[in-house]
This record gives sequence, C-alpha cells and structure tokens, in this order.
Amino acid sequence: MTKTIVMPGDLVTEERKRLGGHVYLHEGKIYSDVIGIARVNDNVASVVPLEGSYAPTRGDIIIGVIKEEKVTGYLADINYFYQAYIQKKRF
Repeated sequence: MTKTIVMPGDLVTEERKRLGGHVYLHEGKIYSDVIGIARVNDNVASVVPLEGSYAPTRGDIIIGVIKEEKVTGYLADINYFYQAYIQKKRF
C-alpha cells in the first residue's frame, strides 16, 4: 500500500481503482478533495483527511475512553460526534 500526503486537486493515482473516501474521478484519473494521506492498495484509492473529525469504519483500530458501563456493554468517547458502544462478551 502506498501512502503520500496530498492537497485538494492532487493526483492520487492514474490506475483504475474503486473510489474510497475523499477522492473523485476526473478524465479517468483519481484526485484528492481534501488535505490528507493518500492510500492506494490493490483495489481502492482513498484519502484520510488530516483535518476535521474522524469517522471510524469497520475494521479500524480506534482508541477511546470508557465513559459509562451499561448492563450489556460500555459507552466510549472516541472523539467523534457520537459515543461508541462496545458490547460485553461472555467467554
């Protein structure tokens, strides 16, 4: 996977890829629409913004602070608009 810092309008890749977050297609090339770190892998081209709030997606590793315990899980502050819910697991 390639990672580079890009500005709005910078070329992310000329290769044919699926469009991830914060990129757009123009004349067959993929460009960034934010300041961030371009991520190009085998299937997807995307940009992780360096400004604004981070919206976690499935599979991301995040760090949070547990704010409240519930019967079946925990509420965690992950520095996003909403708190994360972490389910308790029984082994």
